[in-house]
Amino acid sequence: MNHNFLNEVSSRILEIKSFNKKTIFSISTTAKQEENSYMTPIRDCDSFVLTGCIIFDQKILPTLLKKIDGEVDVILVDSEKKNLCASTIILRISQNCIRQLAM
Repeated sequence: MNHNFLNEVSSRILEIKSFNKKTIFSISTTAKQEENSYMTPIRDCDSFVLTGCIIFDQKILPTLLKKIDGEVDVILVDSEKKNLCASTIILRISQNCIRQLAM
């Protein structure tokens, strides 16, 4: 796992929180293969600020979601239909988070 990338995620979250607006973090997965995940630019809108990342190795999804859960107001996830593994992981983690919030 790329710890530099996860540190960059943490740093970016701190940066968007400083805007004092609703925070949104977007995760996009793709079947395209590149070596390293990367961050998307910060988008400062009227009522919210958005950043996110593109990931190529779905094995980091659980760790990534745990890192951002509770740190931002909204998490958006975009997964290609071709990538059933990522979709399954996202669904499982989402259901677990919903169960925890209901308790």
